[in-house]
Amino acid sequence: MLVGLGGSGKTTIALRLAADLAEAGHLVWWADASDQAQLTSLLLQAAQDDLDVPDGLVKEALMGKRNACDVFWKALERKDLSAPPLLVLDNADDPQQTLALTDGRVADGNGWVRATRACMIVVTSRDRDYRTWGPLCRLHDVERLVQDAAADVLRDLAPRASDPRCADDLARDLHHLPLALHLAGSYIGSSHARYDTFTSYRQALASDLLGTLSRGSRLGHNVSDRELVSRTWQLSLETLERQGVKTATTLIRVLAQFGGHTIPEIVIAPESLAGQLPRCTIDDAISARAALRRVSVIDFIEEENVSGMRLHPVVAETIRASTPKAAHAQSKALTLLHTASQTLDAERPDQWPVWALLDRHLRVLLERMESPDRRQLRLMAEAATGVMRMLKLSGSFLAAHQLAERALAATARLPKADPALLSLQHGHATILHRLGEYERAEQLYRKVAVAQRRTLGAEHKATLWTLRNLASLLVDRGAHAEAERFYRQVLQAQQLRLGNDDPDTLWTQHSLAVLQSTQGEYASARRLLEYVLAIRGDALPPDHPDTLWTRHSLAVALAGQGDHASAAQLCEQVLDAQLRLLGPDHPATLRTRHTLATLLCHRGETERGRHELKTTLAGRLRALGRTHPETLRTQRDLDDLLRP
Repeated sequence: MLVGLGGSGKTTIALRLAADLAEAGHLVWWADASDQAQLTSLLLQAAQDDLDVPDGLVKEALMGKRNACDVFWKALERKDLSAPPLLVLDNADDPQQTLALTDGRVADGNGWVRATRACMIVVTSRDRDYRTWGPLCRLHDVERLVQDAAADVLRDLAPRASDPRCADDLARDLHHLPLALHLAGSYIGSSHARYDTFTSYRQALASDLLGTLSRGSRLGHNVSDRELVSRTWQLSLETLERQGVKTATTLIRVLAQFGGHTIPEIVIAPESLAGQLPRCTIDDAISARAALRRVSVIDFIEEENVSGMRLHPVVAETIRASTPKAAHAQSKALTLLHTASQTLDAERPDQWPVWALLDRHLRVLLERMESPDRRQLRLMAEAATGVMRMLKLSGSFLAAHQLAERALAATARLPKADPALLSLQHGHATILHRLGEYERAEQLYRKVAVAQRRTLGAEHKATLWTLRNLASLLVDRGAHAEAERFYRQVLQAQQLRLGNDDPDTLWTQHSLAVLQSTQGEYASARRLLEYVLAIRGDALPPDHPDTLWTRHSLAVALAGQGDHASAAQLCEQVLDAQLRLLGPDHPATLRTRHTLATLLCHRGETERGRHELKTTLAGRLRALGRTHPETLRTQRDLDDLLRP
């Protein structure tokens, strides 16, 4: 356990350890332990992705039907890994709330922190009480820097200060706290600093010009870590305002409302900030960002190959605590995130890492927003719908399901017929459909379709899309006649309103062709799919997920016509592209692999077909769970193949 004051460097030490172990080939899981729900979701996702826990168990744990901690730890104990993984639980400042079982204690050793030889565990926390952690944990106190080292930090950051010997005095005033030293030294060393010497900065701190000290606190005495950090960044902002960078204070208050992860550049681009911050031009936004970086209040970093900026969690926490009218800053943060969600394309895998960061920040804002009005509720619903779509397309069905439930709870005050709420409910229905919960999905599809027809009209684009997805579900449930009726009804309306070559129209034609293949009408299905593929070929790259799906469906139609060689060749090409773009456990990849396995068996390549079916089954067990209809179909086909 790395314990100590906020800003003492606990996370920095953990990051260095994680980087060294990852470079040495160890599996590393990093989880923010300040939020129990997010912690549980992340570690269950790790259990599914890295420890081969079936989707069904993960789903039951997320729904509270199983002990999530047991699911993770038992899977880890069973897993044979070449090197012990590292689990970092960062910012566990309320460990009894986030790391222990309900009504239990961390020291019981049956929550997220356990005694094990299967994994290395590092926890960062402000809680130094050994009684919290129990005898199974070893506490390492990350203390403040020693005097000489603290003064050297200041001198290194402000080498041009004219009074280097006075760095010792300022270091003592800052209690040798690394974060406070970093903020102060970066400020003094910045260009145009009002307090550009250690002495003048020390005098500004002592005078408490901004009223950041609590009653009874005196410089060098009863000052908390938060007060020290608050005083340093407040001095930085006060100087920036005097220099005319007035947008800096507004900007930092908005940035503090996001989560602790990198805020992607698309969210806080100068053009976006200029449209949201009061009396802020693009040049003002550029200046404010540069100025905040110059005094190290923010850092520009890259996380998961996504560029953006981040505030230190202690800085963000103290800024939120001192922000008047926090609801206004929260509204601006939400609007920025919503704008980014409407700009990104969920169908582009190269943008999924950006979407993943939006997902983390959105979940924070869903919890953090104070009494959102109807406009804000709609923004929350629309942003959640976009993120859910990305999660669905990337194959993260459980994460999408969890987000849907959070978003629906947060936006429950929206009118039942609000289009944003209906879109969110429709998105939830598509996730339930992918999870194999067909009955719940059908009920929700029909409910949304009725409301959309009444509110938006029978031929509105959103209404037609819901009916198309309902038809797709009916195909999976075997109700082919009703599904075809819906498909043709939707297709006729789309052709009249949108045209034959509109992406929505093409999707419906694709879906109708899949149904035709299911019914044995392979010639009709092939003609329709070749038409769709020709149009999509002009509009989309050859490896676009939509194009790949159409090519897969065409392979099925070709096989139905007896051309197994061409079908297998086409499937091989699609599978290669999906493995490269989507990964081996993506549901679309697994669907293609299953089809290829069947084709190989038809061609007499039984051994290879059996291998592909076994690989498909293992992937579907991991991604979808044992009881999912697609998993059951793969198991049934494999059993038939093995039967003498």
